[in-house]
Amino acid sequence: MNSGIYEVICVTSKLFYVGQTSHSLKQRYQEHIRYIQQNNLQSAYALHILNNKYEYGLAIILRPSSSKLTMAHY
Repeated sequence: MNSGIYEVICVTSKLFYVGQTSHSLKQRYQEHIRYIQQNNLQSAYALHILNNKYEYGLAIILRPSSSKLTMAHY
């Protein structure tokens, strides 16, 4: 499963949206694209693309989900 914290980049403005998903990155990215195609302002990324008539870009995983729990000791 390709889930976790992800980044979606606007090709035109070079701005990016950071989100988190428990679904696959592919599935979540397709949701953003569907919001754009349906003129649905449900995501901040779709809102940015639609308001500015920009090209949408690509998505990458910044930090994959892990089944392990990590603890920090101070």
